[in-house]
Amino acid sequence: MARALRERYGYGLAWVEQDYLRRVLLRERDIPDGKNIGLIETNVRYCLGAGYVTVLEGILHAKHYAPMLSHLHTDFGGQWYYFDLPFEETVRRHATRPQATEFGPEQMRAWYRERDLYGFR
Repeated sequence: MARALRERYGYGLAWVEQDYLRRVLLRERDIPDGKNIGLIETNVRYCLGAGYVTVLEGILHAKHYAPMLSHLHTDFGGQWYYFDLPFEETVRRHATRPQATEFGPEQMRAWYRERDLYGFR
């Protein structure tokens, strides 16, 4: 979805991909207070500050990421959207990704949180 938004929008849309920053760049698991959270915040903060429409894409568990997202929301305001996908659709979309063979539905079930909202509007 983020890729399609970027292609449709064109120049001026930044795509910050949680998986790339956390799994590829840092090789970090999704843990409370992980270093990736600060790196994601820095990237999003830079993009928003530079005037980009910014898409932060990933499975961002409220338990780990809500404080960071709340800081960004307080500092930048604007429109924020939460893409609520059912688990089955999440699995279907994952199957189309290059990293589809790295993990499957069983692991995804452990990560998936239905309507894992962040508590701000």
